[in-house]
Amino acid sequence: MKENQKGSGKLFIIGGSANLTLKELIKHAGGKNAQIALVPHASGIARESAEETTQKLVLLGAKNVSTIMPQRGKPFAIPRGTRALYMLGGDQLRLVRLLGTAGARMIKKFLNSGGMLAGSSAGAAAVAPIMIAGGMSGGKIDGSLMLKPGLNLIDKV
Repeated sequence: MKENQKGSGKLFIIGGSANLTLKELIKHAGGKNAQIALVPHASGIARESAEETTQKLVLLGAKNVSTIMPQRGKPFAIPRGTRALYMLGGDQLRLVRLLGTAGARMIKKFLNSGGMLAGSSAGAAAVAPIMIAGGMSGGKIDGSLMLKPGLNLIDKV
């Protein structure tokens, strides 16, 4: 768990084995009654990914889990009362593109107001100012890394 350098929020960045950390995610979000909103934008099967993650969180005792689905032409909006956003895995380029500048600004505002942002896989990679966007296979560099702008939610990484 890392306090956000830009504000008073928390970053819960998961490098792998996300399912093993969900209990801690609930705890750091504020407990079983905390409102957690899933952001499945990175996934090509967003609804299925969100439903699967919701089921896992509910089995661990979370009582208030919602999903912010990507919608063309509609701005990204965080439900009122949300204590934690959880950006799911998939393709970090897709995540950054679908959130857009306005979505990234809204997440920064959420963090600066004390919210918690969790991210696994693509959701973890996208929080940096610059993210790895390609050039890896099986955890190894397979040529040259492709770097792209990330969401810029954490400094100096």
